[in-house]
Amino acid sequence: MSHDTEPRLTRAPGSAIGAIVVLAITALWHGAIGVLLVEVYAPVGAPLVLACIFNTVLAIGVGKRMRWAWTTAMVWCGLVIIGTVIVSAQPAVAESTGGLGLPVLYVVLGILLARPNTLAWCGGRTGKQPGLLAITHLAKEEEEETVLTYNDAVELTEGLEEYGLLAGSVGTVIAVHDEPTAFEVEFIDDRTETTALVTLGPEQLRLATEPQ
Repeated sequence: MSHDTEPRLTRAPGSAIGAIVVLAITALWHGAIGVLLVEVYAPVGAPLVLACIFNTVLAIGVGKRMRWAWTTAMVWCGLVIIGTVIVSAQPAVAESTGGLGLPVLYVVLGILLARPNTLAWCGGRTGKQPGLLAITHLAKEEEEETVLTYNDAVELTEGLEEYGLLAGSVGTVIAVHDEPTAFEVEFIDDRTETTALVTLGPEQLRLATEPQ
């Protein structure tokens, strides 16, 4: 089934918001220490100031759903962690650049960026990538394996009278939960206004059929 047109998204997933927050915190960390050191020890202070600017740009890029920002941030996390391991042999430098607190933040950032919802938010296709969260179930009509992931257009297999939704109503998956498996689905009207936001099980959904 083709997904040439992307369903409308109204909000960033929690993992993407968390990544933006951590990028902002590390930017402030680099900037504060860099400003203090730039006049005392410029070879360390100046790169920290540049790192502050760099992380700020990455935070904005992730917030604007830029795939390059996600890719760059993942590479940057690895470089910072490796660099920290190298400079840890120099206690004076390690202490001046934040000790162990900074690499811990970058480890957290890497975990948040690696979440499938963050990748999907930044334009990635999580359903085709092994190791990322994807929930599967058998479509009753076709008896074939179907993958539902974040950002998929789905339709109800049964009506939800309490929400005024009929079987076949089309919505967009805006979050995927596990343990137990569930999907948060947004339904909108012709004016692109949200009419319902419902958490549903896999047996209540199937991929939306192609428009005629």
